[in-house]
Amino acid sequence: MKITWKLNRDKIISEEVTKYSLWKLVTYFIIYSVLGLIMEMIYAAVHSGVIESRQGFLYGPFSAIYGVGAVVMILILRYFGKSNIKLFLGSFVLGSAIEYIISFLGEKLIHVQWWNYSYLPFNLNGRICLLYSIIWGILGLVMMKEINPRVDRFIDFCKRKLGSRIPKIIVLCLAIFMLFDGLLTIFAFRIFNVRLAQEYNLDLKYSGNTIYTQLYENPHIRYISDILFSDKKMVRTFPNLKVVKNDGETILVTNIVTNVYPYYYVLPTTNYKMGI
Repeated sequence: MKITWKLNRDKIISEEVTKYSLWKLVTYFIIYSVLGLIMEMIYAAVHSGVIESRQGFLYGPFSAIYGVGAVVMILILRYFGKSNIKLFLGSFVLGSAIEYIISFLGEKLIHVQWWNYSYLPFNLNGRICLLYSIIWGILGLVMMKEINPRVDRFIDFCKRKLGSRIPKIIVLCLAIFMLFDGLLTIFAFRIFNVRLAQEYNLDLKYSGNTIYTQLYENPHIRYISDILFSDKKMVRTFPNLKVVKNDGETILVTNIVTNVYPYYYVLPTTNYKMGI
């Protein structure tokens, strides 16, 4: 009996490790980054009547916060059983924590704000708020109950049809692309901050005598950056991007770069005045 129990226990542990291998976690990250982007764009169309970019990276169709959130939730919420209440509360806490951390790192490391909930009640430093924490709770519950089982079946289907080697190669290529895209995005944000400060005479945080200021003063780097991440590219890709002045004031970039139209399309039912 003891030997049988030990073998069964080892089998369960082995299956758990295999089930959530590094390859599968990276696959989850990529899939949910894309699904999150699609969801955000649908939300913007319904809520604001505009079709706009909700990308987190400069070139790839990814919203990494959803990729990170999904991976963390899948790894932790599997221990919460099938209780809807436990899954909701776990998603509520985990989603809020991830959103706060990513907002904090975005402001401290690359000196931009992707969102600010200061105008909403029950917010914490404008980084998270009760409303969107509840939405995180609902999203996590739906993901664990409905979406992720289908994602798992899709992954298994691809492995059956293509074999195990080809999907891994595809995931590896996408992961490498996302890594370089992420690093380029960080660099673009820092250079863009310097460009805004210089061209629009703004006293922005972290845009003084820094290595990025020195890099931007190099004519070759300035020429390349003005092509790869021009004002139009940055505004179109990140239409809700905000920058912070030294006095603490937060400015929406579209209020600074007014000669670039930030949306792909404005729905006919929207009373939005078309820009340039």
